[in-house]
Amino acid sequence: MGSVRELESIDVPVLVLPGVDPQHPAEVASLYLEHLRYPTVVEQAAPDMMERLSRFCDELDWRGGR
Repeated sequence: MGSVRELESIDVPVLVLPGVDPQHPAEVASLYLEHLRYPTVVEQAAPDMMERLSRFCDELDWRGGR
C-alpha cells in the first residue's frame, strides 16, 4: 500500500494476521486495523486460529456482497 488512503478505500472484508517476526511487524497490522473498513484480526498464536480462519472464509458472500 502506498498510503492509508488506499487502505481506507478497500470496501471488502479483510483478514489481518499480525506478524510475529521482524520482517512482518505487528505494527503494520495495527495500521491496517486502524484504516480498513471491515477488518477481522486473527492472532497467529490463537489456539483456535484455523477455526477462525475457516469461519472468516465461510462468512464471506462470494457472490460479490458483504
